[in-house]
Amino acid sequence: MKYFLLSFTSSFLKPILVYFLAM
Repeated sequence: MKYFLLSFTSSFLKPILVYFLAM
């Protein structure tokens, strides 16, 4: 469960991080 939550959070935060890096 913890691993699932971690992967879900990373998959959610990665696009945001890429978005900020692209700005």
